[in-house]
Amino acid sequence: MAAEKAFERGYPVNVSMDSFLSTAENMLRQRGTDREINEVAVKDANIPMTGAFRRDTLMPVLVDYMNFVIHPQSDLKFESALNDELTAGVAASMASEESREPKAEDVLIADEMVTSHLSSTPLFNTASEQGALGVTSSMRQVASTPLSVTLLMLDTALESAHTLSQRYQQSSLGLAEPDVLDLTPVCELLASMKVGEHMQELPEQLQAQLDRVMNGKDRFATVNDDLPDWDQVPEDSSPKPETGE
Repeated sequence: MAAEKAFERGYPVNVSMDSFLSTAENMLRQRGTDREINEVAVKDANIPMTGAFRRDTLMPVLVDYMNFVIHPQSDLKFESALNDELTAGVAASMASEESREPKAEDVLIADEMVTSHLSSTPLFNTASEQGALGVTSSMRQVASTPLSVTLLMLDTALESAHTLSQRYQQSSLGLAEPDVLDLTPVCELLASMKVGEHMQELPEQLQAQLDRVMNGKDRFATVNDDLPDWDQVPEDSSPKPETGE
């Protein structure tokens, strides 16, 4: 009964952050192995694939690629009672500020607000001194995309990045190297989208309704927190290659 109620309220994250991030890291390593990728490159730095997809190394690149490219293109929508309740609450709040009854326009604005901020995966990046690129991948407490679907989209991000890598290598080197995943074109794409400038917190009205519905949960970021410019990644900030000896 408790699980069913939780599911209806919009896919709260019911596993620990460390557990899910470890699952994501292992999945990326396995899928990289399946694709016969031996190294991952960014600019002029090459990293052994076995250590490249940790949450504090290059996994953040794929997380951003998933959230800002793969996820929007997938056009997946997971409706729940949480979405409906938040939409109604935000619309009522907007109307009460003007001492009137909610209108259809209020509902449309509220629905767009809820959809744009909560139709997301649970993974996002946050600033971290321990991160090789100055960031580390983290996890929200509430998201509308189920964890299983998130892993599927992260795998899709890896597949797409591998395709971009080979096209980039063919164009710049004249020869594709399938065993080297070059994330440079992905970083350039993210930089052109100005990912680091996206809103970091929920609008006040939506946050207030979420706090009420979720029994006083703390504020949480909806996208990146202090993300570096992907086209300004310093070469010496990348983790040192592992020799395996």
